[in-house]
Amino acid sequence: MGVIEARMLDLYVEEPVLGANSRFYREAGMLFGKATVVPAGDDELPNTSQRRIDRGSQRFDLITIPVHLEELEHGQYYVDARVRVTFDQPEVLSVRLMKPDGPAESHVTFTASGSGLSELSWRLTCGGDDGPGLVAGGRELSAIVESPLPGRRVTGKFDARVRFVRRTARRGRAKEAEAREPLPFSLDFGNRSFEFDHQPTQGAHAV
Repeated sequence: MGVIEARMLDLYVEEPVLGANSRFYREAGMLFGKATVVPAGDDELPNTSQRRIDRGSQRFDLITIPVHLEELEHGQYYVDARVRVTFDQPEVLSVRLMKPDGPAESHVTFTASGSGLSELSWRLTCGGDDGPGLVAGGRELSAIVESPLPGRRVTGKFDARVRFVRRTARRGRAKEAEAREPLPFSLDFGNRSFEFDHQPTQGAHAV
């Protein structure tokens, strides 16, 4: 088997069942590609990071994560998509999150959170459930993170949640789908390498 370059995170809708536990149905998916890590330029850092007195003991890296929002069944469209990245090591912190690079969508609002934290999140949302929706397809999520010198191997997880509706003559009922298990990864800041951890329950794409 070749090197795993991308992995699918399956997203499930929870449907309550009378007299039993909930059932989960796969309704969507988000494909995560192999992240790249490069040194962050001084001009890319916030002023607060540039002026820090411990600047010499920290490293700043730009991480770019390719994601692909899976096409839904005919007549359905996304109105909200969220991606979360959590580092297991608390010393790995976000200092800046960038707007996703992808389709030009003037009707879509972008928000991000996690500055100064080990948990980062990006969110794309439309104005309402009856709007044109999000474009399915590829995007790139980027963030600058800091970590102590020297660089070492760290671990983390990808997670995602989406909201979608079915396009009908009348306003359809919106549904939310999310991962049942996050997608683990490891990242070596020393040699700037990235790999997905083995997880046979998720779809892998190898080369």
